Amino acid sequence: MRPSTGARVRKALAAITLSVTITGTAAVAGAPPAAAATCYGSSCVGKNPRTTGCDKDAFTVNSVFASPYRRIDLRHSRICNTRWARYWDEDYHGGTPIRLTATRQISSPYGWYNQRVAYGIIDGYAPDQWTYIGWTDMNMNSGDDRHRACNYDTCTDWHI
Repeated sequence: MRPSTGARVRKALAAITLSVTITGTAAVAGAPPAAAATCYGSSCVGKNPRTTGCDKDAFTVNSVFASPYRRIDLRHSRICNTRWARYWDEDYHGGTPIRLTATRQISSPYGWYNQRVAYGIIDGYAPDQWTYIGWTDMNMNSGDDRHRACNYDTCTDWHI
């Protein structure tokens, strides 16, 4: 005797649910744990975003092109509550000094003032023959500040 249509549908749904549950559990169990960041906020100031793990969740909040191949990014990390400047050059031939700054300004009753400027590229790497990626050290981020990234006179907009 054949089971009713309703019984067959319930059995099929149960099999699909079990399959999704097992697959989802296996995917989660097999994923390597993300490395924890080694600093937060003011304890990150002056440190490298890559070696502290702050770059793991970083995203670009503002960008500007200094040329068709050279981009300046203002980066933000939520897990570290920090910001820094990143330099991306897809036509890099070496030998040219790169000046990169990440500026943090704080609001006061008298206007904005520079609280900290991170200068230069503290680290970088070349993923291929023509590309160079570098960054400044980090500035902390808070509710009463704004940030921007610059390469010489090419700067992102201020970002709060």
